Amino acid sequence: MSIIAIHPRSGFAVNMGGQVRLKNAFTLVELLLALAISGLVGLTAVLILSSTIKSTDEVNDTRRAVLKRQVATVRLGSLIRGSSKVLSLNSNAIVLWTGDLTNDGKPSVSELRRLELNRSTKELWEFTAPSDLDGTLDVNFDLTADFEAITSNLQNSHFITGKLLLQHC
Repeated sequence: MSIIAIHPRSGFAVNMGGQVRLKNAFTLVELLLALAISGLVGLTAVLILSSTIKSTDEVNDTRRAVLKRQVATVRLGSLIRGSSKVLSLNSNAIVLWTGDLTNDGKPSVSELRRLELNRSTKELWEFTAPSDLDGTLDVNFDLTADFEAITSNLQNSHFITGKLLLQHC
């Protein structure tokens, strides 16, 4: 029969015959080290996933912004192409003559379209005469008239009403 003594600090079992063998268990330090490494690997995985999600969100936001600009370009292009003449242009508004519907060579209220950008609210508005405008109110203007001032004064009256075209543009 052999006697085995276990050294309290090293964790080795010593056979009295002089043979040394390792104890079949992990020490507390080994367990803590394994736990710390696993935590670092998990933290790295979480950071990579978080970065990927943030990047995907930024790509989606960029796509939405590009799509909004494309829609705005198509809408404005169709409104401008459908007009026969630009009567006034400044940094915030453009006044278009949609066509000579009365065949008199002069723009009338019902033939005007004003596109105006409100920079403070970032909205694009279209102002046109209502379809049921009384013929006696459908005034003709000479081509040399100040259409910026005329349409600005007629905005949101019974002559010209506004319609929101685009927001956040």
